[in-house]
Amino acid sequence: MKEQVLVFGPLISGHIQKWIARLTDRYDISVVTLHPGKNDNYNFDVIRIPRLTRTKLDFFYTPFFLFYYAVRIKPKFIHVHFLSSYGLFAALSLSWHKMLLSTWGSDVNGIMHSRIKRCLYGFLLRRYGLINSPASHITDKMLELSPSIKERIETFQYGVDIDFFKKVEVFSSRELTPKRMSVRLVSIRNWDEIYRVKDFLLSFLRSSKKFEDVDFYVDVIGRASNNDIEKDFINSISSISSGNVHLNIIGFVDRERLREVLNSSSFAISVPTMDGAPLSLMEAICCDCYPIVSRLEANEEIVRNGNAIFLDEISDASVSMCITAILDIMNSKTLYEKLAENKDVIYERFDYNKNTERLATLYKKLSDSCI
Repeated sequence: MKEQVLVFGPLISGHIQKWIARLTDRYDISVVTLHPGKNDNYNFDVIRIPRLTRTKLDFFYTPFFLFYYAVRIKPKFIHVHFLSSYGLFAALSLSWHKMLLSTWGSDVNGIMHSRIKRCLYGFLLRRYGLINSPASHITDKMLELSPSIKERIETFQYGVDIDFFKKVEVFSSRELTPKRMSVRLVSIRNWDEIYRVKDFLLSFLRSSKKFEDVDFYVDVIGRASNNDIEKDFINSISSISSGNVHLNIIGFVDRERLREVLNSSSFAISVPTMDGAPLSLMEAICCDCYPIVSRLEANEEIVRNGNAIFLDEISDASVSMCITAILDIMNSKTLYEKLAENKDVIYERFDYNKNTERLATLYKKLSDSCI
């Protein structure tokens, strides 16, 4: 008979779905969530907590539902996702139960600048028997909050399906101008302000005019959190014309289309103000895209030997320097060596199949323990 596991977190995100997809044959998993998403074809039970206000206030009554289902289901342990919302209320309501916490990166980053939050979450982290961190810099931040949890933390992200995301030659139907250099780029992040996609593209459109002998083909994938942001994004980047930049706003794509776009690109753009363990960047690296990234610990951790174009700020001057670096890299004799070095990092540390087995090991450890 399979052991019962209760998962508490936002099911609408791919994080939970990716983590437990390969474990349902070994555990009887039930997910309790305020954010179920639109998919009903899961191979695990989904328990939807009703949304009364459809705001963050709904979290204040989640402990009653969580307590009820913990008593009813009698799970061997509880796997909680996202420290600063679900993790907060689970720690406050189920301190008597064995629990594993998976942090995602943004949840930890978001609490580091508040002294009150640092004290609160430093205390709550000690209520978890085991903690999964997605990246070393996130682990370091949690140890700042609560040094005593060092032995409970395991650092690994669920990672990338490296057998699926790999470089294959893709025929492009785009018409290229003969005898002109062309560069293909893809913007891989969503369009909300934190990701700075709009700022980068506006600077890129303005700065590219200095490089009129080069054609730039830029695919823009992603989406915004609401319609107003999406309309502003599209209107803003459509307001500036540049004869040698060919923008293709694709929007949200499935993984097959994503792989196709990545395989047709040479550079991937990911310049948020903060990050955890950016899976979209890992997928791009697996498809031999050279990274154009903001200078963050999260980005420095997943490229080897500084094999990326790092941006300290988004401005016309810095993006102009970025374009110069792009052209230099295109002509570099060591480009393929650098691409291979970056892929080695992903293969070594972020292999989905290996890392979900590591999670299975944590499940067994917690199940067998008296934590």
